[in-house]
Amino acid sequence: MPREQRPVAIVKLAAGDGSGAFYQWRTDDQAPDDFRLLSGRATLREGKDASSLDIEVPDPRLELANSLPLPYKTSSKRIPIEAWFGFAPRLTKIFAGYYTGFRSSGLPGRISLTAVDKSKGTRRVQKSRNLTSATPAQLIRTLAKEAELAVDLSAAPELETVQFSGVLQMGETDAEVLTRVLEGAGYAWRTRGDTIVVQPLGATQTKRVEVRMGQNVANGFSIDVDELTRATTPNVYDIDGSVTYDDQGAGLDAEALERATKLDRTGLTIATEVSPSYSKQAEERALKAQARAKEVFKASVPLTEAIPDVDVDHHAVLFGFGARFNGIWNISEVEHDLKVGRTSLEIYNGGSSV
Repeated sequence: MPREQRPVAIVKLAAGDGSGAFYQWRTDDQAPDDFRLLSGRATLREGKDASSLDIEVPDPRLELANSLPLPYKTSSKRIPIEAWFGFAPRLTKIFAGYYTGFRSSGLPGRISLTAVDKSKGTRRVQKSRNLTSATPAQLIRTLAKEAELAVDLSAAPELETVQFSGVLQMGETDAEVLTRVLEGAGYAWRTRGDTIVVQPLGATQTKRVEVRMGQNVANGFSIDVDELTRATTPNVYDIDGSVTYDDQGAGLDAEALERATKLDRTGLTIATEVSPSYSKQAEERALKAQARAKEVFKASVPLTEAIPDVDVDHHAVLFGFGARFNGIWNISEVEHDLKVGRTSLEIYNGGSSV
């Protein structure tokens, strides 16, 4: 698809009256003035962190402000909202969730709508109960059914056979219980559209986003280095190779010792001074090293292009940032600016040299 073509965003909101009618706003010329998407941001996150959608649309006659349920009623009356983003004629559905509230302004006659993903119900109320189930898969389906979500276990078939007698939920939300049970079995979950997707903990797809200084990255990026504690990087070597302990003076466990971490650079450097290049084997080694990376190096990177199909289980490959930062990074958050037509990434790296 030629890069000269502007990306298109479409947002649909159900009318909420059971008629099947819906409102639709667009960013291209096909939208009449009253149904033009004035601004919008879709933010994709993982697991217990909710994905969200925020849009601003015209409402000169206050029709929406008078017809939408008030926010406190949204827990009992779910109104679906969906967003697509990409290059015509093929758009990617980037968000599916429920309307949660609005803010109306008389002049210039606009309304701002907010929404969260469809697993919001699993995060709302802390519960105390004894959950009994034969397998983690059955527990996931039980909680997903309450949230009206499907389950994708294609990457975790063994969760159908692992047996347990019960899970005690004491003052936790369903999302917290689900996270705890899956992490204990070596898995993580996220909500995409109408489905809870379960994947191995730290799994990263081979799909990558190339982040190139001076090409699809201009000004505005930022890189931070977190304080070196056991919570961020359990095994840090100083300049002469001696092990640096955390500020508590605690020792390092065996698992941490198996993964040497150095602060001098981030992941495997895959760019040469002549031209960027890397092998499939080098990328696989870097992915394994970064799969469980702590958030030592963190960066915010606003791209100058739209990448509609990027997700948090993909990875970013940095070029042109120097030997310390070039290489494989994990993606923790994706934000699509629906009006401007750009994608921004929140990424992190454990500082591993491999």
